Amino acid sequence: MVRVTGHIMHGEFLAAFRTNPLDTAFLLLFVPIALAALVLNRTLGWRLDLELSAVERRLAWAALAVVAVVNWTYVLWSGI
Repeated sequence: MVRVTGHIMHGEFLAAFRTNPLDTAFLLLFVPIALAALVLNRTLGWRLDLELSAVERRLAWAALAVVAVVNWTYVLWSGI
């Protein structure tokens, strides 16, 4: 994640994505959304609730595991 962060800080988004796609997506998508949610929660009292059934929860964890495996397969295959 350090290399990806360095690439992003220098505006090298394609290099960041080539280094590690999952970390790049996390830093460019999740972090700003999480910060916005935190600000809205602290300033306006808004709360984000995500209710999942047991089946949906298992599917979400399975999807996350597949994404992580595909990401690390890419990272190892590319030799980074």
